[in-house]
Amino acid sequence: MSQNILQKSERRVRYDSTYVLHFCVDIWSTKQKESVLGVKTQYVDEDWNMRTDTIGFLSFPESHTGVNIKERFDSTMNDMKIKSSQVNRKDFEIIMIIC
Repeated sequence: MSQNILQKSERRVRYDSTYVLHFCVDIWSTKQKESVLGVKTQYVDEDWNMRTDTIGFLSFPESHTGVNIKERFDSTMNDMKIKSSQVNRKDFEIIMIIC
């Protein structure tokens, strides 16, 4: 299977550096028993409109540990040129507690 099941956002959205981005991360298996990591973001733009973007669906063959999920998430943020200061880490901390 290719590294990306669905290519990361082709639009390469340039998020204004003032946006705080909230993320939804989910892992599931395809019918072929291949694990997939999905990443979406939500934010409010300068006109107070709620925006949602799918960052990507990625193959995730690693063990579903918090460490592995965080590494893939951080790698994806780096690939998308999303600054760590834009990531609402509280959302991610809650995800890691649950994992």
